Amino acid sequence: MSIEEENPESFEKALTKDEMDKEALYMQRKKHKVLTAAVNSCCHWALIIAIIVILVSHWGDECDQPIRAWLIVYAAFSGFGTSFALLFELIIHEKLLERVWVHILYVSFYTLSILFFITWLILGTIWIWWDDSCQEKFWTAWALTIAILAVQYFMLIVCGCSGLFAVIMVVCLGKGRIIIKKKSLTQNSES
Repeated sequence: MSIEEENPESFEKALTKDEMDKEALYMQRKKHKVLTAAVNSCCHWALIIAIIVILVSHWGDECDQPIRAWLIVYAAFSGFGTSFALLFELIIHEKLLERVWVHILYVSFYTLSILFFITWLILGTIWIWWDDSCQEKFWTAWALTIAILAVQYFMLIVCGCSGLFAVIMVVCLGKGRIIIKKKSLTQNSES
């Protein structure tokens, strides 16, 4: 009597080696995604706490420029966005991403976040550039805003270069694979 005949339910539930490899790979990727989201969340929350401390300690300062509003909105969206991203990575299973509505939600959230932060980056740059009074009257918040903008520009450049590198690699590797396939097809047809 075979294993299948003895206990058909356990045989059907048993994972093949291929399925176990896929599950192990998924768990490894999930750990990396959760760790990345957690580190990102911790860094943003530390920055948010710094923003709150600076804004509260300098609440009565005379600077009426939009730096204060920029920092408040940046802190609010940063806190919400990183918390949502961490929660999403902890809860959502990769198989759930195969569902269309979950995938649309996931992509929409990240797309809207990126668009918001790029827009907010440009707006913050304009406000800092035109600001004359806050540099002296509200220097701590002004310096923090400059630091945040510098880090965001750096990350934008790094992401842009990484994306450009990835496109170049795909194009180069894609053409290389086509050439290799053509050579192997001609060698097979000759023999």
